[in-house]
Amino acid sequence: MAQALFSILLFLLLFSVVTLVFSTPQQNQCNLPNQPIRAGFYLSNSNHYPSISSINPSLYTHLYYTSISSDTSSLSIFSPTLKSKDPSLKTLLSLTPDTLVFVEDDDFLNSTVETVLANGFDGLDLMLQYPISRSEVINFAVLIRRFHIRLNDESRPLLLTATVYFSNHIFDGPSGGLDYPTSIISSDLDWINVASFGFYNSTNVTVFDAPLYDKSSHFSASYGITSWIDAGVPPCKLVMGLPLYGRSYVLKNKSKNSLGAPVVADGPKQRVSNHTGMMAYSEIEGLLLDNDAVFVYDNTTVASYFYSGDMWVSFDGVDVIKEKIEFTSKYRLQGFFLWPINYDNSNYTVSTLASEAWIERFSSCYENNDGFTQAAAAPFELPPIHELFNSSKSNKTLKKGYMKFHTKPLKQYYEQIGQKYQGRLSK
Repeated sequence: MAQALFSILLFLLLFSVVTLVFSTPQQNQCNLPNQPIRAGFYLSNSNHYPSISSINPSLYTHLYYTSISSDTSSLSIFSPTLKSKDPSLKTLLSLTPDTLVFVEDDDFLNSTVETVLANGFDGLDLMLQYPISRSEVINFAVLIRRFHIRLNDESRPLLLTATVYFSNHIFDGPSGGLDYPTSIISSDLDWINVASFGFYNSTNVTVFDAPLYDKSSHFSASYGITSWIDAGVPPCKLVMGLPLYGRSYVLKNKSKNSLGAPVVADGPKQRVSNHTGMMAYSEIEGLLLDNDAVFVYDNTTVASYFYSGDMWVSFDGVDVIKEKIEFTSKYRLQGFFLWPINYDNSNYTVSTLASEAWIERFSSCYENNDGFTQAAAAPFELPPIHELFNSSKSNKTLKKGYMKFHTKPLKQYYEQIGQKYQGRLSK
């Protein structure tokens, strides 16, 4: 009897998700913006990073706690420490759950919400930056819906956001024609964090990691944001990501150091970023002081890089940050987020620059509320309903490959992810 009731409830939940995903959102007006977002992600998995107490929370409206290891020792002190400095700050716990494992895991759902409440967080973020299959995206939509329902049951309002790929359409995944469910995102989330960086996984030539424009390809921040808007997500629910890291390469020939120059390897591992091919802004700042370093700003793509000897590094310089903030205000986005704030210098120079530029642009941009109407959303194509279920069984058990049932609380989530997402999240 209990199993039959559970199957019925599960069917109704999935049916509601399918109906919403197929539906076209109503056209959205963004005449008056929601609270402007100046967010940052804090990575908790390295003792090379500045301490939580060193963060200036007044530079942000929202801060995310992200852990990609089993070490969550700073989890309990994150919100209290920062809110003692700025009580208006909102904090969120950001997770990257394996949707095939956790989509229907009630223990994971409940223990996650309990962790949010017990540690003083104001909400939850679900991260899916690099989906590789249709089942992963479908389950992500279901997981969002389940957390949306669960969080609404709490006595105090809790935020629910998602951090996703730079474009509504996945270009470099193994599955062709893969799109996010824009209807779910638009209706169930408070806003969506668009990771407008990390466009190339690997390359044999120098490339910009996060250009604002690129007329020769889809790999640009402007294309990604526009794709979400064209899919029906209103700009007032979009928050654009700005990287606080640079992508580094070893040049094949020191004399050939322009964009598109051949490379032989990723750049060497640095102390703070602790990844080959990656460099924190604080490390870039130090290397730019070298007399041999040559800095180049490209105003066509709105991107910058520097080279020194055989090292070549693409990163967002001061001019790039300002241009991207202007872009977010021009398109009336809800704001921006920095990834990750650990990579800023000890004075939080980029965080300060972005915050001041956003406040200035936001104030002037919204003085004239002339509206911003969105195009209708493109339908999100789900597999036929009979493919989601195994119709040969009377209790409508979900077909393997789309959803699986496990019982793993949040602490096992941290143990499971280990190194699995470390490379992907740090790109």
